[in-house]
Amino acid sequence: EICREMNINYVVMDHDSSELPALLKEMRPTLGLVAGARILSTEVISCFSKGIVNFHPGLIPEARGLDTPQWCVYEDIPLGVTSHFIDSKVDAGLIIEKQALPEYPDDTLVDVAVRLYQGQLEMFESTMDKAFKCELSELEVLPDKSKAPYSLFPIDLEDELEVKLTKRFPGTAS
Repeated sequence: EICREMNINYVVMDHDSSELPALLKEMRPTLGLVAGARILSTEVISCFSKGIVNFHPGLIPEARGLDTPQWCVYEDIPLGVTSHFIDSKVDAGLIIEKQALPEYPDDTLVDVAVRLYQGQLEMFESTMDKAFKCELSELEVLPDKSKAPYSLFPIDLEDELEVKLTKRFPGTAS
């Protein structure tokens, strides 16, 4: 609805559809936005003349991959959000913006997850403005030897996560 009102092309299609590259080459898009966690092929990414923007609920490269709120608490990684142009790697590419987020003594895992989501929304306008206007050579490049991305948080670590959560956020335990 929003795209229609703003006269922006919007297509819903599986990220790995065999029809997607041909459609994108026909559309010749300038800038894309990932809406969800997907790994896109280099063929799809290269169809966007400026690139494709992703918002990530973690500070890249320290917190890449899935289940970022859990991993940030478990690994004692500062909370924050990152916007970046994607490449073919997980949560990699050129960094557009990074923003550290506050932590509070009574935070729960839900509070952390919500704050990370809100942080992404709050940086949307400035990120997209920078993405349209910036020269890619001006952006921070992630080092080749960045930390590997996290996978799903394992169920067998949940008890340990709970202990770490109450140590990091002591008001949670009361």
